[in-house]
Amino acid sequence: SMSKVRAISGATSNEFEKMRELAKDLGATTAHSASAAADGMTILAASGMEVNDILETTPDLLSLASAAGLDLESSASILTGTLAQFNLSAKEGTMVTDVFAKAASSANTNVGELGEAMTYAGGDAANMGMDIQQTNAILGIFANANLRGGRAGTTFSAMFKDLTSKAKNGAIQIGKSSVAVYDAAGNIRDMGSILSDVESATKGMTDAQRDAALQAIFQGQSMRGVNAFLSQGAEKYKELESAIYDRQN
Repeated sequence: SMSKVRAISGATSNEFEKMRELAKDLGATTAHSASAAADGMTILAASGMEVNDILETTPDLLSLASAAGLDLESSASILTGTLAQFNLSAKEGTMVTDVFAKAASSANTNVGELGEAMTYAGGDAANMGMDIQQTNAILGIFANANLRGGRAGTTFSAMFKDLTSKAKNGAIQIGKSSVAVYDAAGNIRDMGSILSDVESATKGMTDAQRDAALQAIFQGQSMRGVNAFLSQGAEKYKELESAIYDRQN
């Protein structure tokens, strides 16, 4: 197993020894064998990671696989993909693993579904200036309304597209209210803040008024995401977001 790591990573003798010692240590201190740790290193090396990042990320990869009940390849895809989408360093791997685990335990979903959703939603969420805590909170709210996995991710992306394409002078019109999509500096606001304002804008409307106001902005798939958020409310979203940020408890 380690010879595969060495061949793919191009590690020097000193680097190879560090990886071999880490694999042995992880085999002794985790639920995974040393061979499994080495297999994880091979997958990370094949993804293009440098040796130092492999050393940093392998323990987090094994932790994520344990928490998610997923194979190493699927876990590596979630971990490395999320780090790349949000421009995070390998040192943030533990935080990413903790966030996924907390989101999965706090909403009606699991790490595998969140990881699949992130594949589609992560890039757009990062473009909105959202971090992985906020993004997992939105995906958790979707999951509570039975929007999970790829459906949740594509729903988020559809909402992003509708918001940005329908914004005029940096805002969308919901009934008589103007909801800012971009802040005063021209930066797009995060999805949770926008939807919280959409909720406030629809208060007091009849069902017919609300549906007409929302359908003027959001189309088919994105409308399902808006309805998922509004059915639970901004307060529920904030509670989930806070729980994910406070992931140690």
